[in-house]
Amino acid sequence: MVLFGTATPLARLVTTELPPLVGSALRVLSAAALLIPVAHAHGFRWSRMDRLDWQRALLIALVGMFGFTITLAYGMQRVSGATGAVIMGTTPAVTAVAAVVFLGEHATWRRWVAVVLSALGVVLMRLAGGGAGFELAGAALVFGAVLAEATYTLAGKRFMERHDAIAATMVATVISLPLFLVAALPQAGTVAWSEVSPDVWAAVLAWGLGTLAAGSMVWYWGVRRTEGHQAAPFMGLMPLSALVLSYVLLGEDPEWWHGAGLALVLGGIALVVLDRRAEA
Repeated sequence: MVLFGTATPLARLVTTELPPLVGSALRVLSAAALLIPVAHAHGFRWSRMDRLDWQRALLIALVGMFGFTITLAYGMQRVSGATGAVIMGTTPAVTAVAAVVFLGEHATWRRWVAVVLSALGVVLMRLAGGGAGFELAGAALVFGAVLAEATYTLAGKRFMERHDAIAATMVATVISLPLFLVAALPQAGTVAWSEVSPDVWAAVLAWGLGTLAAGSMVWYWGVRRTEGHQAAPFMGLMPLSALVLSYVLLGEDPEWWHGAGLALVLGGIALVVLDRRAEA
């Protein structure tokens, strides 16, 4: 979750010097370089995928991978790291409600209150922060990334009925890679590659190898060794690490509404955790 939380500040750092599509393509390319050998070492074989696997994998790749990365990259060009951290922190609550709507899971009052708290956290960032670091279009794009992440989680849950999580991440990465490369081509010609700073190159690698590849592998290895209700509380570390790294990597100044907004979002996550404990 700490690694996942690096996504928002890293995306903002990358897009300060690289066009969003180029930065996104480099992110996925670096992740694929690590995930392909790891997934095959764990026994994944493409020949074992049936038609339903391919349908689910395409959904994960198009929405959960391509859609998520593009909306996050463009959104983080327009909002501060702190704002992006709070908005991305709504992911657990949104995913919990989406599971009710699309997977037919039991609807509980905790899930709906979690969404309300998460929404209040974002609204507080907008009202208390004035216009500083909060652009409505950018916030909407980052929330689009939240919806894409929820799709990734729910579709991945079905895909993992027959394959492990590392395979799911690798397949989505590989299938989406051509989309990223084609989309990035027009912007790639505008980049002054020799002028890209070492910090941005490091951020690209961290965004791909750390957030996407290593983050997914470490999280799912941990989840396989514990119960879901035990793993769930650690979701709170994602927006927390994103907020702290926004101060460290982006040089943003802490404000009281950052903490208040994060507290509301963490309250929503806590309700999702309690809901999972009740189910367990």
